[in-house]
Amino acid sequence: MTAFIRAEGLLDPDEIDEIIASAPLDLLEFQRAAAVVPIEQRAHISTWIERFNTGRACVSPPVNDLDDLSRAA
Repeated sequence: MTAFIRAEGLLDPDEIDEIIASAPLDLLEFQRAAAVVPIEQRAHISTWIERFNTGRACVSPPVNDLDDLSRAA
C-alpha cells in the first residue's frame, strides 16, 4: 500500500516513511502474505472486515486514561 501511495504522490515521502516505521509487525507480515495471492483469488474486503471485527470482540477494550490504567493493573 505504501508503494502505491508513494508512486501516486498521495503523501509526503517523510509521512510514508513514518507509516512504515510505525506499522505493527503483524500487519506487515499479513501484507507480505496477501501480496503473493493473485488479486482474483483474494477474499473480498468485506470478509477481511468481518474477520477483523470478530477478532476485536475477543480483545479487551483499550485503556484510555490513567485511572483506567491503575484499575487494570
